[in-house]
Amino acid sequence: VFRSLPETEHKIVLLGNSLNNNALWEELFPMGYIINRGISGDVVDGVCQRLDEIIPDQPAKIILITGTNDFINNPEKPAIEVWNSYEKLIQTIRKEMPDTKLYVQSTLPLNPKSKFYEGFNERAAELNKLLEAGEDRYNYYYLDIASLLSDENGDLAEMNTTDGIHLS
Repeated sequence: VFRSLPETEHKIVLLGNSLNNNALWEELFPMGYIINRGISGDVVDGVCQRLDEIIPDQPAKIILITGTNDFINNPEKPAIEVWNSYEKLIQTIRKEMPDTKLYVQSTLPLNPKSKFYEGFNERAAELNKLLEAGEDRYNYYYLDIASLLSDENGDLAEMNTTDGIHLS
């Protein structure tokens, strides 16, 4: 479906999972320069595999959020394995779209109402440290949205979610 949509040249591409997919970006930013390329349930490797639909157009910016489903799909998966996939994704973006500004958003924690909560936030926090540490090495901007959307316990704040995973 994405291949049949308008080109992403000189646009801002929101790339990732349901946290991008579920928002009505064209209503929030009606100026027409935001392109939603989020797919619900997608994982880091899945995002990497579909870069070919974005690379030819060389977007101005990519705002990336992914990683949540990697942990949800495999509750035992260590953060370093998700980082290894992320690193491959970032390296591909840097190689294939060197002039594209890349913004990597932190992986959000979950709220205890999510059935995937147990052990998730610790791994997400570890991944976020790795994402932040890679900022200078791979020339991207790390956006720590997790701390802005979390409560005093480090969980996704109740006021920011309806299901414990997604933003309200």
